[in-house]
Amino acid sequence: MNSKLKYHLPVVFVCIGIFVQSSFPSDAYPTIDFELIDKIVHFCIYLVLFLAFYYSFINQTKFLLFYKYSLLSAFIFTSIYGASDEFHQFFVPGRNCEFNDWVANVIGALFGIAIILIYEKFFKNKNNNSLNTVYDKSK
Repeated sequence: MNSKLKYHLPVVFVCIGIFVQSSFPSDAYPTIDFELIDKIVHFCIYLVLFLAFYYSFINQTKFLLFYKYSLLSAFIFTSIYGASDEFHQFFVPGRNCEFNDWVANVIGALFGIAIILIYEKFFKNKNNNSLNTVYDKSK
């Protein structure tokens, strides 16, 4: 197995998990009386998806732009996947395509950006975060 594949599998698994979960009709889930639980779930899932995309982009060496603009790339891909998942739910019985769910997805991705920026500012050695370091590892 390709050693680089381990960096990209989390994205694949999270995307498949989201797709499978959103393919079930809404009556397949228990009713919870907490009004915002749906938005919190969207927020958390898409935060995880954003982090998986980011992890994938910073650990690849094939596409320089995805590495160089990894935060923006991860945000765009997460937002697009969130929109496509909402569109997919339009065709699932008992499900709805909701703009507010997509907004919760995007807010989860934005929170992921904040986590990465805070981590890089306070915890990461900035000398090890250069393009040359990543490209030297691949040789």
